Amino acid sequence: MSDVGNNEFWLCRAYAHSRSKNPVTYSKSFGAMGSSIGKAIGIYYATLKPVFCFIGDQALQMCIQELHYLAKNRLPITIILLNNFSSGMIRSRQKWRYNEHYLHTTPESGYSVPNFIKIVQSYGIKSYKINSLSMAKIKNIVERNYNLKLLEIIIDPKIEMIPHIPQHHPFQDMSPYLEKKNYLRLENL
Repeated sequence: MSDVGNNEFWLCRAYAHSRSKNPVTYSKSFGAMGSSIGKAIGIYYATLKPVFCFIGDQALQMCIQELHYLAKNRLPITIILLNNFSSGMIRSRQKWRYNEHYLHTTPESGYSVPNFIKIVQSYGIKSYKINSLSMAKIKNIVERNYNLKLLEIIIDPKIEMIPHIPQHHPFQDMSPYLEKKNYLRLENL
């Protein structure tokens, strides 16, 4: 299960490379940031199988009531928090549209995140902070058991979600733009 934001696109790309046979659910047309934990709960009850829930730092701040529910019911949901300490997707759009004029999307412009580990632990949920993308470390934590837990993976806030589709553009007309001749060649494939 994936939430809305850069985490959704990172998961989409990683999932394609992983060749996993497990199904993945994306928010897509629901477009409701902060809905993935609630959806993960629903998926668990529908399948009675452990669920991995991918969420960003801004979305997790909307889910305190779901954390309570998870803790109370001890559901086998692994929350994977991709924390880039920013409203990354919006920041990228602001950078593209307004030439690096940010409004409440970075710590310097007013956005902030709490200590998620302390919040989650206050509910009695095991949590782990991963400062580097060591796949062996992540795999070890995940495969140890499928009990309720949070993995907070720290992402460099400077990473941009590129390419992206500007508003009102066809899906194949992404930014940064291709040279017109290359665009036309690809469009006619």
